[in-house]
Amino acid sequence: MKQILSSWVVLFLIVSAVAQTTTTATPRRKAASQSVAAELQEFREALAAQQKQIETLQQSPGIHRVVLRYGFMESPNIPRALEDLNARGVVFDPMQASYFLGREVLVPAMVPKMPWWRLWLFLVLARNAVPATEFFRIPSDRVVELGVRVAI
Repeated sequence: MKQILSSWVVLFLIVSAVAQTTTTATPRRKAASQSVAAELQEFREALAAQQKQIETLQQSPGIHRVVLRYGFMESPNIPRALEDLNARGVVFDPMQASYFLGREVLVPAMVPKMPWWRLWLFLVLARNAVPATEFFRIPSDRVVELGVRVAI
């Protein structure tokens, strides 16, 4: 049995998909609202099995839950993985997707709870960490970040 190393509900994708409907002579386009919630799971194994890498569940009409699984040696590419949803029956247009991410900004507290050198080292390492948009390869012009300041 695979053990999950970490699990993130990282992003909600609010997608306005365009469905094609044909009438007698001219095709019409109607807008259909589609919501996809994606969850990422990282396993203790180096590589996730190809057949278990993506799983889709329909919660209700127009709302889908997608579970993406990666091993710790893999680099997640969310837009590329979500392009495969069309083959699974979920209408998805990656150019219409909006990605919502959470972000924490760490600031020193008025009364520090750890030694100054440890606090400084932690803040430097946190500031130099790779942003989620770059790590998950999400296009930065499609992202809405919701953030909070955390005092440590």
